[in-house]
Amino acid sequence: MDFRVGGKRYRRRLPIKDIKMQALATRLAEGIYRDAWAEELAPSASTKKVTFAEAADLYVQAGGKNAFYQNSCITLARQDLPTKSTR
Repeated sequence: MDFRVGGKRYRRRLPIKDIKMQALATRLAEGIYRDAWAEELAPSASTKKVTFAEAADLYVQAGGKNAFYQNSCITLARQDLPTKSTR
């Protein structure tokens, strides 16, 4: 069996050799296909929100330019940020 779901390739050899058990092999393949789609459509376990600083750090660690991070921090620091109004 060989198929793709969501860009991921599923290629497996089913453990059934007897041609008379083709119906069983088909049911197994269908089950694997359904499970693959269920996994693809399930919400991601990594729903953690990433801060700008964390994302910038990952960018630099992956070979990105550190100047991007420094310039972005300077730009953010210069912006007038809203203040809390007192009641």
